[in-house]
Amino acid sequence: MYHYYKRNVVSSATLFIFLLLSNIGVRANPKVALKRVEPTVVLGTISNSPSSLSFAVVQGQTAEPKEMSITISGVSAAAQTKVNAPANFMVTSTANGSNGKELIFTGNGTFKFFVAFSRTFDIGIFTQSLVITGSEINTKTITLTCGVSSNPGIFPSSINLTAQPGQLPIAQELTIILAGLRATEQTFLHAPDFFQILATPTGIAGKIFTFTGNGTFKVFISFEGSSEIKTFTDELFLVGNGIETKFIPVKATVLAKPTPVVNPSSLSGFTAVQAGATSAAQSFDLFVTGLLFQEAQNVFVTAPTGFLVSLSSNPATFVNSFVLTPSNGKVNAKVFVAIKNNSPVGAINGDVKITGNQLNTKAVPLSGTITAKPQPALTVSKTSITGFSTVTNKASAAQSYQLQASNLAANGSATVTAPTGYEVSLTNTTNSVFSTIKTLASSAGAINVTIFVRLKSQSTTGSKTGNVVNTVAGITKNVSVSGTVSPQPTITVNPTSLAGFNTVKNQASAAKTYTVTATNLAAGVTGTVTAPTNFEVRLPNTGSFVSTLTLTQSSTGTISRTLEVRLKATTTTGIVTGTIQNNIAGFIKNIGVKGSVAAPALSIPASSLIFTAVKNKASVPKSYKVVAANLASGNTASITAPSGFEISLKTDGVFTSTLTLPQYVTNGIATDVFVRLKATATAGTLKGNLTNSVAGLSKLIALTGTVFAPTLSDQGVPPSILVLETLAEPTAWSVKAFPNPVTDKLILTYTRPANQILDVQLFTLEGHPVWQQEIKATGEPEQIELPIREQPVGIYLLKVVAGNQWEVTRIIKQ
Repeated sequence: MYHYYKRNVVSSATLFIFLLLSNIGVRANPKVALKRVEPTVVLGTISNSPSSLSFAVVQGQTAEPKEMSITISGVSAAAQTKVNAPANFMVTSTANGSNGKELIFTGNGTFKFFVAFSRTFDIGIFTQSLVITGSEINTKTITLTCGVSSNPGIFPSSINLTAQPGQLPIAQELTIILAGLRATEQTFLHAPDFFQILATPTGIAGKIFTFTGNGTFKVFISFEGSSEIKTFTDELFLVGNGIETKFIPVKATVLAKPTPVVNPSSLSGFTAVQAGATSAAQSFDLFVTGLLFQEAQNVFVTAPTGFLVSLSSNPATFVNSFVLTPSNGKVNAKVFVAIKNNSPVGAINGDVKITGNQLNTKAVPLSGTITAKPQPALTVSKTSITGFSTVTNKASAAQSYQLQASNLAANGSATVTAPTGYEVSLTNTTNSVFSTIKTLASSAGAINVTIFVRLKSQSTTGSKTGNVVNTVAGITKNVSVSGTVSPQPTITVNPTSLAGFNTVKNQASAAKTYTVTATNLAAGVTGTVTAPTNFEVRLPNTGSFVSTLTLTQSSTGTISRTLEVRLKATTTTGIVTGTIQNNIAGFIKNIGVKGSVAAPALSIPASSLIFTAVKNKASVPKSYKVVAANLASGNTASITAPSGFEISLKTDGVFTSTLTLPQYVTNGIATDVFVRLKATATAGTLKGNLTNSVAGLSKLIALTGTVFAPTLSDQGVPPSILVLETLAEPTAWSVKAFPNPVTDKLILTYTRPANQILDVQLFTLEGHPVWQQEIKATGEPEQIELPIREQPVGIYLLKVVAGNQWEVTRIIKQ
């Protein structure tokens, strides 16, 4: 007898709620909501074997324990996993141990335990879940099932058998559970007419089977067989002094053998070529119903001689026969049929047989025809090829013909053999391999290729004739070939290199010459001269230079020509090199060429010029040098003055807004350009850029000019500092020029606020500007020397502008 107990377990969740409510009772705060924060936990895994357990007992009996194994991984070493048994079930750590409701396992590993069903006097099916829980795993449930029957227990409660006429069905198992009997007490199972009892499925059959004592007993019930197609029903009965008599319904159904149904009922029109491919497949649908469920006998599909069958139209799947396994007493399949390719020539007939122990044989008539295999054929597109020509030690150009073969065996091949002095290939490219013989593999019984033929490289001259022999399956086709090998041409060039081609951008260089001579040329052979990039060639006095030139024979078998070479007009600058290729009859002689192309250059030393003038008078001209080099013939320079300024090639020449400068030296320009402020009626400052351009190059000179109102020299200005105009409130400032009169050095002293700009200007008495300079004051007394030493004797005006004031002093130069 099994005993079990149930532990009183307070779950961690219950304990947490209890503690939480306790704390709330002590420290209740209606404005604060407590929230439990769960940590993120990576859970372990658990698996079990078997996936479920089932038991069978009779009233008042405890089921034998059954083993269960669980595997736990990914948990900590101290983690506990609990196994809890549901109602009516118990768990124990050993088969004979004490039964309980809970087991606890610690850590990782594989753990074995046993599950048993508690006895009950209730009859029925009891299904519960064994629950496995733990803090580090997800909850796992395992289904437990137990069937409790009356005492005695009988499983199943009835027997159903099926058979075909004259056949015995497979025996069906019957389980009888007896309990509460004396050890020697006997119980008897009786079989009715047409039925029998066996100790094993294939054992000796009998009508009565005896059970002694208590236990679970297994027997097998079978039908004795009948030729009648009908259903036989009756009852087994179980009797004994210690039990209530039980009746067990039994039924045997004798079914007629089914006959397969096919659609269409026959297949015809198969055709195949002997030793070729199998025929195109045809198919029929196969249906079989009414097969016995208890013993699923196979259905066999067998092809007749000369045919093949398959469940697929794929030719690789065809076989002589195959087996179909029924499902729920039925077969539903599509059967494909084809003729073998090795059948004799002529008509071919036969039946596909559908057979099996549980069905009537069905025949599907087949008919078709095997035709004789076509004979191999070989054709070539040309019977002769002429005109091969080359020189010694050089292969000729290739010529071709088409070779076609058909109706070949699966591994058939053709051979192409070249005559002496010739060679053949299947391609005609730079990397093609030519040889004396080629073997051609067939594909699907056919060959269709292009054969290339040429005179091979050889040292013997003269006429070369012969036959290219094409052979396949005992068939030969010849292609006659003829050609000539001539002595190798000799080619010389003189000199072998040319250098010193010098020019400027966009202008061709002067030409240089070389000679090319070739002998031993075949009639009509020409030469080709190809100039490299940036160079060009021509025959002397024959027109334009070109990149490629054709040389004809100057006499029979000879080319002797002089050629001119030059650097072409190009935008490329720097060192230019290349190779002139002289190709005659495939023989090449190269001439290296080298030259240089100079880039245009523009030099303008001046970057800025400053001018002063009075109203309605032009300023004193200033000059700068324009130097341009490496110009192509015809290139000119253009000079453009900004608004308010004008330019000329002479100080006393005609001034204008633009100038065009021709080349004064070979491929270059070198000249002075004079610039001045135009005479203008407006006082103030003018600024602009003087643009100098040539051959795509451009240089700018920044021009600045100041136009003043007329001086007062004609109004008797005394030789002292004179304030001509006050533009704002006068301020104290100190400007002195001494000595005055002056013969050598004129010193200007001044004191102005720091960073103030002084504009110092020197004019002739007529108002022509002589000198100008801008000075940044430091706030301390300062002095500068004015450039009057080189000026002629006379009266000058010194004008100093500071901020919004200016002063003019008359200076006498002695």
